[in-house]
Amino acid sequence: MSSENKAARSHGGFTNRKTPKATPRRPVPGPDRRVVFKSVLHNPLQIPWPTIPPAIQSKVFAAACEALKELAPYYLDRRRGSGSKQKRRHKPAPKGKEHTGDSAMATGNKESKKRKREGEPETDYSASPTKKARTAESSAAEPPTADASASIPADEITQGPEPAAREPVPAPPLLDHLAIGINEVTRQLEQATIDLRARLFPAPSPAAEPHLPTEPQLPTSPQPDAPPRLILACRSDIPTPQLLAHLPPLVAAYNSLLPLSELEGAGVHLISLQRGAEHKLAECVGLRRVAVVGFDADAPGLSQLLETLAPVHLAPLTAAWLSPAQSVYIPTHVKQLRTTAPRDMGRAKRERVEGRKEAKLKREEKKATVKVKVHAKKGKAEEKGQGALPTQGR
Repeated sequence: MSSENKAARSHGGFTNRKTPKATPRRPVPGPDRRVVFKSVLHNPLQIPWPTIPPAIQSKVFAAACEALKELAPYYLDRRRGSGSKQKRRHKPAPKGKEHTGDSAMATGNKESKKRKREGEPETDYSASPTKKARTAESSAAEPPTADASASIPADEITQGPEPAAREPVPAPPLLDHLAIGINEVTRQLEQATIDLRARLFPAPSPAAEPHLPTEPQLPTSPQPDAPPRLILACRSDIPTPQLLAHLPPLVAAYNSLLPLSELEGAGVHLISLQRGAEHKLAECVGLRRVAVVGFDADAPGLSQLLETLAPVHLAPLTAAWLSPAQSVYIPTHVKQLRTTAPRDMGRAKRERVEGRKEAKLKREEKKATVKVKVHAKKGKAEEKGQGALPTQGR
């Protein structure tokens, strides 16, 4: 057995949260407890995140910001447009007598719906113009007099040209080759794995039997989207890193299906960025939060991003048990789990038994109290019922 295998390795769960508080199942070591180690078998099917030097992470992040900066005008324009629409939609109507026509129209619409339910003919309210329409027609037919012009509101007399509609910013070409967000990247990886499996292992076509009519040929499926090529994850900025724990297995499942000759040129690279990258990446894109970004194989500027990974010769993640051409023996590894245990096991057992007895007594007392209350309510109801009965004459 080599010295490398004999060396103890420390395993700890990656988390961005503070140290959790003590719970009954996870007490803090104190004078009544001692530190113990328990043997636990290591899971050989776990796929770790790739280890990348900080200098390479900075270069990849700078290249990604340079490629994604053209998305900010598009997303900021969309947010600005959606905000103005929501303001117009939720703008309260001013109170006044000049809006009685609108309220009458609303009342007419309610009455028409009621007539529809009752089967009565619906009255056509569109034939009678509103107050503003009638005012406009009368002003066009007859020249306005001094009294008439004084009675017409100023906003109806002087109506300027409507403001020109704001032209939206067109979507940049890079947007069609990106997947932004945890759900989008996950969906892209799953669909790419399904398409690759269908291409490498096509389903056999069933032979048409002579006594059964052949089914009509279905239209061919559309060309699948370009597979992913590079995924950037802000793992250090997410409070719960378990939200991204499924990405390494998905990437390894896709890469394991690729032939060895295509792995270097078509494999998916998973990069974990440094802390603080999410905020800066969101500013470059123009969104509030960007946890994961995926580039497909046809994305413009992808070659510059991949060139930053050349110094480390990063190999794509693979899973030996998922690749039909590979077979790797994974030795058994026993981990020692550090935990705590009571110093006096007999005393801890007696306290546990006494606690269970006290909890049982409390439950029984609670049940007895509930039964007494129920009987008291029944007795009061019976007394009220007897008092309500009519008295019989003697």
